[in-house]
Amino acid sequence: MCRVPVMKGVGKKTLAKKMAQFWKCTLIDALELIDENMTAETEYGLKSKELLFQGQSVPEELLIKMLLNKLESPEVMHFGYVLCDFPSLSEDFMSVPEQIETIRNLKLKPDFLINIKTIMDQLMLTEILPNLVQRPEDILENVQERIAIYKDTMLHPLEELMAEQDSQYLFELDGNKTAEELFTSVILRLQSMGVRNGALITKLQSAEEEMLDGLENDELFRVLAAYKLVAPRYRWRRSRWGRACPVALKGGEIVMGSSDFAVSFLGKMYLMSSEEALKEFMLNPRPYLLPPMPLPPCKILVVGPPMSGRSTLCELIANHYQGKVLEMDALLKTQYEEARIELIEKTRIEAIEAGIAKVKERLENEQLLREQDQCAELSETNKDRYPEAAAKGGWVIDNFPPRLEHWAALSEKGLLPDLVICLKNVEQNGRMLVSRLYQASKEEIDAKIIKRLTEEALKKKQEEEETKRELQEMLRLQAEESAEDRESMDFLEQQSASESQSKIQLETESGQTVQATDSAVSKEEAKSRESELFEGQLEEEKSIDLKEHEESKSELTEHFESEEKSESPPEKLRSITSELGVKLPEYPEDGFPDVAEIEPLKKKIIQFMLSWQKFETAAGETPLVHTAELEIEGQTPEMLLNQSILAMESK
Repeated sequence: MCRVPVMKGVGKKTLAKKMAQFWKCTLIDALELIDENMTAETEYGLKSKELLFQGQSVPEELLIKMLLNKLESPEVMHFGYVLCDFPSLSEDFMSVPEQIETIRNLKLKPDFLINIKTIMDQLMLTEILPNLVQRPEDILENVQERIAIYKDTMLHPLEELMAEQDSQYLFELDGNKTAEELFTSVILRLQSMGVRNGALITKLQSAEEEMLDGLENDELFRVLAAYKLVAPRYRWRRSRWGRACPVALKGGEIVMGSSDFAVSFLGKMYLMSSEEALKEFMLNPRPYLLPPMPLPPCKILVVGPPMSGRSTLCELIANHYQGKVLEMDALLKTQYEEARIELIEKTRIEAIEAGIAKVKERLENEQLLREQDQCAELSETNKDRYPEAAAKGGWVIDNFPPRLEHWAALSEKGLLPDLVICLKNVEQNGRMLVSRLYQASKEEIDAKIIKRLTEEALKKKQEEEETKRELQEMLRLQAEESAEDRESMDFLEQQSASESQSKIQLETESGQTVQATDSAVSKEEAKSRESELFEGQLEEEKSIDLKEHEESKSELTEHFESEEKSESPPEKLRSITSELGVKLPEYPEDGFPDVAEIEPLKKKIIQFMLSWQKFETAAGETPLVHTAELEIEGQTPEMLLNQSILAMESK
């Protein structure tokens, strides 16, 4: 900052201009500010132009606002400034102490104060009076009045400000010397203190030069490295940004730069994406290059089958990039339930099938809109996650449905991610993923396996009992047939005996005939009682078997009925399974049983992979969106995080 007496002839403005030109910094002067704002047609410039066209002067308030706005501009932040004509003698808007306090409170405070001393009387005689054409403020009486005002109002506050300044950063110059002598002394002193000017930014290609957009990255940088060399054999080097535009990356977008907007800065090459980005970078490249840049904006979708480690990877990526995880189910659960209840109530009169279809369609649309709103809202609120964070990005979406309609909606809203990560398990036919799914639902799946095996064992037992009953029935029939055969044989024998006895009847006595008849009858009654006893034993055994079968069947039926009513496994089932000898199939410790109940888990993984193939095709057709497939077999979450970071930062 240049601090000099405010009057003509001291040489303060001449010195300020020379210093600004030499150090390539910005000159902040009242006339320069008015001209610059009028040329750029800013709000202040248009207002100043209107006042000047009306023959009025620009008010002090407007000048100070333009000055403060300039001191916070990007070019001043990078190249520095030389401040002249402030504080001023005019106190229409701010008093001199207030102006001094404004200097103390500047965000970019002056590093050096330059005070040009001169003898007032000699100044008036040598610089002012000899001029043939004089302005009103150059008349002797007016000059004397201004000097008196300066001594009364400004000198003391300025002396206090200079007293606060470190003596090595306070330059006091002899105003009797020429402007060249003053400039030389200031430059020598600044160079002796190791002060450097702001690094220059050089545009590497002009409009007349050849077009390079068609070249590949390596060839493009090789050609640009030879443009506008500062010294022989001193070629420009490639930066960490590669071909990505630093300005767009700072704003949260990954956009490839063009060779038409290639620049060099501090020995490295940078490619901007547009003319506007080039202007912003030329004004002040520091915000776009300082750490943590080049940091990806972190707009990531992570998809994968259930139990693939998707949520764990999302948390690790979000922590690494200081972002936030959006879990779609958790975010939309409340809204989903409320919308479902409301729509069910409205469509209650309609058919059940039509109502469910409408509810699903409406909920999917609302879910899609909420996903978009969540991403947009998070991009807005999450920009303060760390200092100088990108305005966009900072989100990692977990459990995003890999469906084409969701992707199309994100594309329409301009909320596409930079990277889509898919976790999958193709090695050993997805053994690891199936094992994780099984372990997550082990109790439920084991219960289904036990139930199926119990039913199969019971069915087998019933078949065995049925076979046993059929065999017993066959034996009974055979016994009945043999009994009937014996009865017929006995009947034939009885007939033959009766015939023989009738022949002898005449020859024998009646007492003897009666005795023979009684013995035959007793023999027939004994055989009949024997047959009835055998049939009774068969019926008793059959009734006992049927009773046992009915009891076992009723016990199993009661078990399954109780299982449907209560989730806790009853003791009766355990006793039945133990009696039947039912056990889970053996399988490796880190594996799963190869049974029919595992097939739905395998189908779920296959269904996800089919959806991912369609989703990947749509994502691959979108410019600047990359996909990465990560194999989870044999990988820890930290290893997957490193692979994700590599995929993100190698774009």
